[in-house]
Amino acid sequence: MKSRRFPARVAIAILALVFLAPAAATGRSMQFAPAAGQFVIVNVGFNTRVQLADLNEEALTQAQQTGRKYIYSMVSKECAVLQATIAKTCRLNSLSISAQVREQKNMPASLHLNGNAQFAITLKEDAPG
Repeated sequence: MKSRRFPARVAIAILALVFLAPAAATGRSMQFAPAAGQFVIVNVGFNTRVQLADLNEEALTQAQQTGRKYIYSMVSKECAVLQATIAKTCRLNSLSISAQVREQKNMPASLHLNGNAQFAITLKEDAPG
């Protein structure tokens, strides 16, 4: 008896059917939709700019402190925003802030700060999902 091999495209089609058939049969997409009460991670970015009067160390230090305080203030209010909309509970998981001095022609130098915060929330019962 002569052995036959499946053409590659037939094998690929069979594998596609095996993996996609369960989602098609139930009429649901294969996306993850967390249920109410489950933890969800929310990433939020914050940006600010502080104009620099001078480029000396003292001015840069003061500008960085001012910018960080602004970002910390925004981060401290984010759980309230999340809880007013989609979150039942909220906690800050991580926060990073970076700063960069930018100098452009005909414009005063400025310090740009970028903050990235990660929050762990549980969804409200009526949250979209």
